[in-house]
Amino acid sequence: MNEIPNRLYGHPSSEFATGDQVDSAIRADHALRRTLITEWAELNGLEVAHWRGGPWPHRDVFLTREGRPAAVVAERYPYDMDDLRARVGSRGHVIRVPPNPFASFFLPGDMVFAVVIRPSFGEVKWLPDQLAYVSRPHEGQTQH
Repeated sequence: MNEIPNRLYGHPSSEFATGDQVDSAIRADHALRRTLITEWAELNGLEVAHWRGGPWPHRDVFLTREGRPAAVVAERYPYDMDDLRARVGSRGHVIRVPPNPFASFFLPGDMVFAVVIRPSFGEVKWLPDQLAYVSRPHEGQTQH
């Protein structure tokens, strides 16, 4: 099989897999997500502080800069974005998304890659994989 140039297209599918194949695909998917988040954090001068969800990376990743809380990657389904915006706005934070908001590391094409930051954070940079990612939202979803 040819190597997929954009890693966001490389998420394993378990449609026809069973048992150990599913477990292996899930582990590979989580390893890829950890790699992408770590690279994205480094690009933005951040360090991963905490993965919500125990040993497996979940949808929220807490990041620090110089030892202080600096950002949260909060990947959400489009229908959850209004709630996230309200909670973030009430605390004086802002949300940034890549040019294609669906360039998610958790579920590319389905979830919005949202970064919660203080307004003073500075420019948020995106991985080449995110900048090159092309998808259309599923029917019924809207761009955020």
